[in-house]
Amino acid sequence: MRHIRNLWSIADANPGDVRASVFEFRPYPGTPVWKTLTDAGHDPDKLLAYGDVDLTADGADESMRQRDEFNFSVGIQFGDVPLPEVRATLAALTREQHERNQPTRETAA
Repeated sequence: MRHIRNLWSIADANPGDVRASVFEFRPYPGTPVWKTLTDAGHDPDKLLAYGDVDLTADGADESMRQRDEFNFSVGIQFGDVPLPEVRATLAALTREQHERNQPTRETAA
């Protein structure tokens, strides 16, 4: 999160913009990390068992709607951070990015 906020700070002080698109890690077949995971014993079928993850609160959270179609997971915790914490962090960053994209009073006037 610190890296994204640093990039936003740089963008705020300069021309241009930075859009943070953050997603839950999903390994893809044919990539080096896929081979590492399967060599370590992960079942390829489970690595491909994508399921929906609703971060929109059943459509009520407007800030999540633009990315809802991309919210999917294999439901495997690959790192030390529990999946609910990963998802909460992703949702917070997405909401913050959504707010940054809204017109300010100065630009709307």
